[in-house]
Amino acid sequence: MLEFERFNLNNLEESLELRNADFVRDRMTYTAKIKMEDHLKWFSSINNNNNFYFLVRLYGEAIGVINIKDFDTILNKAELGIFFGKEKIIHSMYPIICAFTLQDFASKLLKIEHLFTKVKKGQKDIIKFNEIMGLEFDAEFDDYFIYKLNEPKAEILTKRYRKAAFALSIKINNPEVFQFEFDENNKREFFFKDCLHNLSLNNQKMFEYS
Repeated sequence: MLEFERFNLNNLEESLELRNADFVRDRMTYTAKIKMEDHLKWFSSINNNNNFYFLVRLYGEAIGVINIKDFDTILNKAELGIFFGKEKIIHSMYPIICAFTLQDFASKLLKIEHLFTKVKKGQKDIIKFNEIMGLEFDAEFDDYFIYKLNEPKAEILTKRYRKAAFALSIKINNPEVFQFEFDENNKREFFFKDCLHNLSLNNQKMFEYS
């Protein structure tokens, strides 16, 4: 079972443990270990509807984090983020499932038109992953690159991965948020209903694969 659980006071320790793992810190622009006190202060600043951070669980175990950061409702743009705490997870299908779930959540539910991500320089595997997910190089800064999402391209590139994910069964925690429907060819397709009004800070578990 793959679950996406919104950050809350009960799972902050798990998220910090993942973020402080050597494997994760080496891939971040900020590489120092983070103290719980600072993590709590940070959480209070992002616990709102302009930031969406989810702890990813695989059969109950915390394995990674996906997020939409700094949603600017005027410019209609936001930053995407994803990381996993173990190298063996990186080489599985789960990062791809998490990535297109995040993309669909941002574009189809939140209706964000301009999505981008930052990649620390030297991370060739992450750059390749972003390209697989339909992100394209946009800009270069001292320590990182900016990649922006080309949504039509992403739909094409992730099609086969989506089919593999849809072979899994789906448990719907809130059917107003996450659903399947059948298209004219009787193929299961992935979509979010436009129901942002049902999304609240107390809605900790939004959807899960099982």
